[in-house]
Amino acid sequence: MKCSKCGGKLVSKDRFCPHCGNRLESSGVDTTASRKLFMLGDYDAALKAYDQLSLEYPPDGAFSRERGHAALHARNWEEAQQIYRLALELGADYADLFFNLGLICLHRSELKDALDYLSRSIEKAERDFIPGEYYLGLFYPKLQYYLADACLYRGLALRSSGKLEASLKDMQEAIRLNPDLLAAHQSLADSFLSLGKLEEAVHEYEFIIENALPTFDVLGPQNNLGIALYKLGRSREAIRQFNEILKKEPGNSNAVYNLALVYAKEGVAGHVPEAFRDFMSASEGASFLFDLAKPMGGAGHPSSPSNGEMNPENQGIPRIIGSSQIMRNVLRKARLAAASDSTVLITGENGTGKELLSRIIHHNSPRGHHPFVVVNCAAIPENLIESELFGHERGSFTGAFARRIGRFELAHHGSLFLDEIGDLTLPLQVKLLRVIQEKTFERVGGNETLSTDVRIIAATNRNLSQMIAEGLFREDLYYRLNVIPVHIPPLRERRDDIPFLVEYFLRKYDAKGAITLTPSALDFLGRQDWPGNIRELENFIQRIVVMASSNLITAEDLALLEAGAQIVEEDNYPPSPEIRDSDSFTEPLPYPESRDSEIYLPPAHFNQLVSLDELEKYYIAHVLDETGWNISKSSQILRLTRNTLYEKIKKFNLQKPAKPGFRTD
Repeated sequence: MKCSKCGGKLVSKDRFCPHCGNRLESSGVDTTASRKLFMLGDYDAALKAYDQLSLEYPPDGAFSRERGHAALHARNWEEAQQIYRLALELGADYADLFFNLGLICLHRSELKDALDYLSRSIEKAERDFIPGEYYLGLFYPKLQYYLADACLYRGLALRSSGKLEASLKDMQEAIRLNPDLLAAHQSLADSFLSLGKLEEAVHEYEFIIENALPTFDVLGPQNNLGIALYKLGRSREAIRQFNEILKKEPGNSNAVYNLALVYAKEGVAGHVPEAFRDFMSASEGASFLFDLAKPMGGAGHPSSPSNGEMNPENQGIPRIIGSSQIMRNVLRKARLAAASDSTVLITGENGTGKELLSRIIHHNSPRGHHPFVVVNCAAIPENLIESELFGHERGSFTGAFARRIGRFELAHHGSLFLDEIGDLTLPLQVKLLRVIQEKTFERVGGNETLSTDVRIIAATNRNLSQMIAEGLFREDLYYRLNVIPVHIPPLRERRDDIPFLVEYFLRKYDAKGAITLTPSALDFLGRQDWPGNIRELENFIQRIVVMASSNLITAEDLALLEAGAQIVEEDNYPPSPEIRDSDSFTEPLPYPESRDSEIYLPPAHFNQLVSLDELEKYYIAHVLDETGWNISKSSQILRLTRNTLYEKIKKFNLQKPAKPGFRTD
């Protein structure tokens, strides 16, 4: 092998020509086969081939660059970062190497390094870009397309660092270089929305929606367009945008949430237009949000109790929280069951909400205005269960000092819920079978045959089929109960519902609305298995409310709570956005007590890469601008004392602008 510059003879271990000092591209390592695998898209095989070569030859910058590319595209991000940094130490100087390192650092929230590498990649490409050159030329036929992407990602890094104005310049430069780069348009629109430049944001979002190819997901831009329109006072257009999203994706939680908020803000929660009433009744995940708007609503509120006779034990109509496809299927089956008078058997693990579903079936049935009686078959001693179910006459056994009315009589014309039906003894199973078949029974110690008109709903967490095989449960009773089977999946199979449930329980136990969960905290909750299901999740949220000494709860705080430790005390943080953008899922501010109250909506797009200090600084600055630097009003919104707010202003070096801040509401 010879040097390409002077023609001198080389050996494989040489990194520089011993004759002229020329830096060698490959030091004699033949990467033809490895590169071919990479070009064919078989990145795992390419990485293995490069790894094998690395065992045979000493690494150099050029070879490490190629090997790093293979690791990156094989999705081994940490390995790729290590290999790229080795390449830099060995003297590699390639635009694509800096570019990929910048992306990895951006992904890992190493924002300072990301900005440095991306800036170096732009400078290097402007000097040395070669069309068709290996790797860079493979993905970018023209320099302008590469520079557009590099500017886009640097802009994202700047925005994540809180430098919104600087990020705008990069986004606009990316669009100038590649007008069809919709990702740059979307990022620019999100930055405009964050800065309160609403007209510009609307223009960009509309451009995206009009020009998007079928493969481009427009639901996020459409959601944020609705937010921008709403903040401009164009509520009807905002409602139309959220409904358009829900036509495409009925379970879109952000659209359901935002639509409910707009209704509540506009004071129409109790008088939803007919055009939206069917939609709202079909969106199981939205009904609980309307509870927040009850002071603005009225008798027509979707979740208001009916005027009929209600069981004193259960005022109000029960609801299952969640909008996942699997729960919509369960509720659809429950609605069908409610329309009939057949027995229902609900199965599922402990804590999944079997009793709640039985109440939903009862309240939506023709018997809904009559009693709903619950019997926990596992909680009542064996020698008393018969008396509980059928009642007893005076003197029928020791301690029977008076006649007792049983649950079947109490539930007359209504529904009887038999929880943990699998725990009934075989003799009682025989008597229950007779009641279901004949609609008659006798009290314990009595001779009078009584008739009953009861709809039976049973539930169990046990495998009744297996119990039948073991002789522990009567097969004929099973078939009588299992006319309409409904299975409730465990929470680990409906993780999309966890954010809805978290919000519901936070509002239930945190009356002041002070506690906020970060996106990372919600992600932490969504990744847990919850063996105790909804009951366990509810208890955990209650623990958060009781033990939290900080307003903003992070994933680290939850990990400590899960281990039984108390959350480390921190200073107060501001509440999170009231309306969700497409990239965040944080908790809303509490609803105002009247329609005249002002709601301050923070910037809609907080990238998850932003640090908590930067998030706090940006939000406090936003509230101050919104209130025209009214310290009293700002401290009330932020739930901080005036002294604490002054300390925050000094800490973050916030400056009052020369002109009043732009109002977004």
